[in-house]
Amino acid sequence: MGANSTEIIDRGRGPELKGTRTTVYDVIPYRLAKHDVDWVARAMGHTREQIEALYRYMDEHYDAV
Repeated sequence: MGANSTEIIDRGRGPELKGTRTTVYDVIPYRLAKHDVDWVARAMGHTREQIEALYRYMDEHYDAV
């Protein structure tokens, strides 16, 4: 899969994009500030699909996040 993976894994730092060090928690401030997905992807150096995967994880695990 690698650096463009949209798979979310947990290596003990919280749920993160596989092949990166970007956790779900890293994108929370951007989402709360209502930045659009494309803006967040550019700002973080990820693809739109990766940010959407993080957002989807947040939605599906709302109580845990």
